[in-house]
Amino acid sequence: MHRGQLDVPGAVTATAGAGLLVLAVARAGDTLQATQPALLAAAAIIMLATFVARGRRARAPLLDLALFKDRGIAGANLTLVTVGAFIAAQVLLVTLYLQEGRGLLGAQFALGVAARLNQVASTLAGTRGPVAARSEGTASALLTATRRCGPALGVAIVSATLVTMHGSAGHRTAAAMLAVAGFALAGLLATRVVPPGPPHPHRPQAQHLLHRLADRIP
Repeated sequence: MHRGQLDVPGAVTATAGAGLLVLAVARAGDTLQATQPALLAAAAIIMLATFVARGRRARAPLLDLALFKDRGIAGANLTLVTVGAFIAAQVLLVTLYLQEGRGLLGAQFALGVAARLNQVASTLAGTRGPVAARSEGTASALLTATRRCGPALGVAIVSATLVTMHGSAGHRTAAAMLAVAGFALAGLLATRVVPPGPPHPHRPQAQHLLHRLADRIP
């Protein structure tokens, strides 16, 4: 495969794997039987494993797996997936909550600000460093893909939780909120994967600046 040519097998296996994984979770909420979701999940794992195996052998893979050796890139994408799942899942739950006329405007505003801050910080972390500099286009595309996968998985998992859990509506909602809290905790832990940035240069103290200015005065 020549450089610049589209990795069609890689694109097919990656898309099919991600799609089947979300479908498996969604179907788990639609049926009480585990056979079909389990088969879909197994097919998703096979597709994703095939994508990884091809990425290690192909001369010009769709995704250079060596990018994940960089802690900044790995942590940024992991954070985007988990926090994206958290944001999308809580939006679903809060929407259902608001349908009962409860109101939660302040919380939604805070979560919206948190979502934007997470996206900006993850984008900066995922495109910084020597590895990202060598594969800037791939690193940016990877961030875009993970930004889309997180919300899809979050909504699918919370929807399945609301449907499959037994008990009252309050009990099912509590279980779904626990899943959302799990996403938030995973996102918080994912930030620990990102290495710390370079230290800021120390600014000279004010008295040193005054001495320098005084020396320049004739």
